[in-house]
Amino acid sequence: MNWSNVLYLVTNESRETESYYENIKKALAGGVDVLQLREKNLGSKKFLDRAKKLKSMTDRHNVLFIINDRMDIALAVDADGLHLGQDDLPINVCRKFMPNKVIGVSVSNKKEAIKAYEQGADYLGLGAIFPTESKDDYKLLREEIVNIVNSVPIPIIGIGGIKINHVRDLKKQGLAGVAVISAILEKEDSYNNSKMLKKVLTKA
Repeated sequence: MNWSNVLYLVTNESRETESYYENIKKALAGGVDVLQLREKNLGSKKFLDRAKKLKSMTDRHNVLFIINDRMDIALAVDADGLHLGQDDLPINVCRKFMPNKVIGVSVSNKKEAIKAYEQGADYLGLGAIFPTESKDDYKLLREEIVNIVNSVPIPIIGIGGIKINHVRDLKKQGLAGVAVISAILEKEDSYNNSKMLKKVLTKA
């Protein structure tokens, strides 16, 4: 996969409704490159069922499908990859079971970025860039972002409170792309929201 100008959509842990799947389907059609299924509070069976449905959708749209945290779910649905937090399973353990899959890691500073790269991460999720409802985190300064981007040779995706008006400046700081939730899913038209974000990314 080409990690340039990546539009990375993270699910918003909504209740399983028809509109939930419809909004994601429209977003995929609008230009999303990567979909991450993030479920902190869902039981394993429901998580698995949801992952199966979304995997079939991402396959149809040729979109990379990533599972957050749960290697067992990722293996069960043959997801394209796994995203790990700082307190999740180590990369080397996951590599034994997912040798040919994409593995990303969440980082918030240069030290974590270098460590994740040295351990074999394929890409990094850097955040929180801006304050966000999904994470009670700090805002990363412009100088910090550039410093972190320059410290490793793998793609870095910015995440955290990112809106469409932030994208151009973030791209100038060297980020490979942006990860969003509300900027696509909590607006009325997920198709056009996705399309507009992708357009700004490719022209930044």
